[in-house]
Amino acid sequence: MSGANRQARRFRRTRIRARNNREKRKEFAHTLIRGAEWIVLFFGLIVTLVAALVLFLLGEYVYAGLFLLLGGFVGAALLKWQSARAPTRAQQVHTPNQGTLKKQAYSKNRPAA
Repeated sequence: MSGANRQARRFRRTRIRARNNREKRKEFAHTLIRGAEWIVLFFGLIVTLVAALVLFLLGEYVYAGLFLLLGGFVGAALLKWQSARAPTRAQQVHTPNQGTLKKQAYSKNRPAA
């Protein structure tokens, strides 16, 4: 085996290893961002509701109302984000119950009429 072939293989291995590392880092970043979205929305909801309460107690009713409205929007965004992450009925795995299995087995073993 010549030195050029060894270098080419080594370079290929290095490229493959680097690509795998990049993919792992990208996957980790996406996972981190997905978790951060929920935290930011929840923290924003809490801050807006507390700010609305404080402003109401201070007598700033217009600003308190605006913060309550903003809290409603943030809460709706949080609910929409959570419902988008929840699996739909079509995505859930259903196992057939025993009655269905018995009916299928019975119909398979029954002679054709």
